[in-house]
Amino acid sequence: MVFPEDLKGQLKSYIADRCGLYFRDHDLRNLEAGVTQRMKTCGFDSPHAYYIHLTTSEEKEGEFRELLNLLTINHTYFFRNEPQFMAFKEKTLEVLIERKMQEALTVSGVVRPSLRIWSAGCSTGEEPYAIAMILCETIPHPEDWDIEILATDASSDVLDKARQGIYGGNSMRLVEEPYRSKYFTKEILPGKGPKWKIADEIKGMVRFGFLNLVAEPYPADLDVIFCRNVTIYFELKTTIGIMDRFFGSLADPGYLFLGYSESLQFLTNKFRMESWKDGIYYQKATGKPGESSLAFSQEPGSQEIEVPDRAWPPPASEPTPEKTTPAALSSEEFEATRQQILRFIYLKEYARAMDLIEKVSAEGDRMADIHYLAADIDANCNRHEKAKARLRKALAIDPLFAPAYYLLGCMELEEGRTPSSKEHLGRALYIDKDFVMARFYMAQMLRSEGRSREAIREYRNTLAVLSKGIPEGRNRMILQSSGFSPETLKSVCCDNLERLKMES
Repeated sequence: MVFPEDLKGQLKSYIADRCGLYFRDHDLRNLEAGVTQRMKTCGFDSPHAYYIHLTTSEEKEGEFRELLNLLTINHTYFFRNEPQFMAFKEKTLEVLIERKMQEALTVSGVVRPSLRIWSAGCSTGEEPYAIAMILCETIPHPEDWDIEILATDASSDVLDKARQGIYGGNSMRLVEEPYRSKYFTKEILPGKGPKWKIADEIKGMVRFGFLNLVAEPYPADLDVIFCRNVTIYFELKTTIGIMDRFFGSLADPGYLFLGYSESLQFLTNKFRMESWKDGIYYQKATGKPGESSLAFSQEPGSQEIEVPDRAWPPPASEPTPEKTTPAALSSEEFEATRQQILRFIYLKEYARAMDLIEKVSAEGDRMADIHYLAADIDANCNRHEKAKARLRKALAIDPLFAPAYYLLGCMELEEGRTPSSKEHLGRALYIDKDFVMARFYMAQMLRSEGRSREAIREYRNTLAVLSKGIPEGRNRMILQSSGFSPETLKSVCCDNLERLKMES
């Protein structure tokens, strides 16, 4: 089957915009194979017809997920992202146990403590079963509790496998004693190698069911929600809606666990990020200190930072000169404006971000930051030549402006000029050895080249920089414009290290 070149570009852009998964030219065979398989399953005889179905039909959310399941490697296994499970066991569960037992004691009559946990997007069941095992190991006399673990997914096939509770060695890679001997029975199947069957005690704690996060009602009065590596499949507005509904489903206070690369930065102020050791999770916000003021609700304009009037053109009723020079901002006004621009970039509202950029000015080297943000938008929109021109303006202001070299390196790599990319990234790190995103991008490049040992070293270097703390300023600006907080970048590095170690 012949795929038109314009359709390949449309598919690449659509997938990248939806979840950040980017296909380089040498990966297009995988994309074509995945689309061809879904075409056959859905009964379409042309790629264009399938593309219309994928992007406009009522089933587009479910179809996108089915396609992504073919295009990505499923890394589901027990206790995936161990630091999060440790945070769940040692921090959130400890708080919940104490609070639930106190509540049960204060109620007249015999009342059993209760706990409701939802594994949303449970796949083949490793996550909810791992939660059940942790509860059995942590709660004193769990038989005296009312424990309900809800596990849902939008795929009937994976739910059938989850209900069977039989797993191979890949799923068991991180299961250690006493869990392995206590909660599994090993079976040797002829011609299939060893399998492990989950204990009936654990299986009975989990209730599986079909649920589409976009279209169906959510359970209520939950204490904890696990929804890891699920929202990467959804559009931004869909994700925002899901987080609003999670907030409504959680009891007060409640806890939310997301995947390594999923962040609520700029999306909502309804959850506060928390960390325990290396595990990142969120707590339902109740007006306590620490809530972000830079959040995005369903009404995009409802929480925008107010930019001083003098940074904007005069009202339409006044005569407007053919060319106006924006007034320079104070340090406080500049920082507020920069944060608003970053928020628009994160939300991919590039036109609004660029409109604001063109209406502000700053003195001295701060203007280099403005040129960088404009270049970042141009690069995201595949306007590389414009982006490079803006970066030259930034370097004219400050020849040692490391972010310009970093972004040049990113674009050079995307254009297939790896040696030039390394040169630019290396120059950024020479100027600032603690430039955390340059470190991270260098690690990503080494990993894509199959140089696992060097990639592991560079991920560790990135973690070392993060451990020092990222002060306010340019390094944090670049981090935010890339869609990361220090905590989420740390989690992504830990995840990549874990995968590289298992691959080597």
